[in-house]
Amino acid sequence: MQLAIIHKSARKMARGKRLSDDERAMIVNAYKFFLKGRQEDGRVGGRTRELVHQCLGTPTSTVALIWRAYKTREGADTSEAQVAEERRGRPRSYEDEDVAPAVHDYVNKCNKDRLPITAQSVSAEVER
Repeated sequence: MQLAIIHKSARKMARGKRLSDDERAMIVNAYKFFLKGRQEDGRVGGRTRELVHQCLGTPTSTVALIWRAYKTREGADTSEAQVAEERRGRPRSYEDEDVAPAVHDYVNKCNKDRLPITAQSVSAEVER
């Protein structure tokens, strides 16, 4: 595996400069690239952070911070999406599993008696 050509926009960063999302993504992708290369053939010497530093010109400490943040968020991204999905809307006053049998019984009773079913009637029956 050969080293990648140094990116044209690589520059020394001013101390304390906030990285854009694109710059962070570039660091993560470069890290993944060199890590994969090291795992495949094992011929690439040196540390992965140092290779990213040589390629992009980003300090190794910044590379380490970005990679650590990426690894901690990697597993949390899916759980955050699930939590956000569960939190939308009004909080439920009951669980679906607890109410389902009562709704099922009420719907069957109304169907048997040929009565109309509305959301209000189901809600009133479930609240009893």
